[in-house]
Amino acid sequence: MLLDWKVRLDRQLIESDVEAWTTGMLWNEASSTAAPPSRPTFERWMTRACASGRLRKVRNGLFLNAAGNKSVSVGAAAGYIKQTALPSLAWVLEHDWILNNMGDVITCVVALTPGLPVPNLSPVKTPLGEFRFRALP
Repeated sequence: MLLDWKVRLDRQLIESDVEAWTTGMLWNEASSTAAPPSRPTFERWMTRACASGRLRKVRNGLFLNAAGNKSVSVGAAAGYIKQTALPSLAWVLEHDWILNNMGDVITCVVALTPGLPVPNLSPVKTPLGEFRFRALP
């Protein structure tokens, strides 16, 4: 039996281990069905998914998968905001309540590669918090 693209996407969100999704990833899933949606129909589905809380918008084109994990961490989006970025140990400890200075700043580390220029470390503000980046070898 062929599944409707909406059912397939909802099931994929619930069953997937993927914590952060881009619009492109979701569009690829929807358009790979037997009867794919039009782009405006897909965008209306995205709006409803955000309004219902299944997806949490980090910034344009990037969403957290709250359907599969209600307590998904905003740190899961770090690698999508800046390539190779990971949440720092300090942020992870704050998030797990081992340290008690919780805030809206997500501190991330970016790998420094010998021979390559230092990556852009400018902070990125999102509705879910500000991402700050530090480079480490």
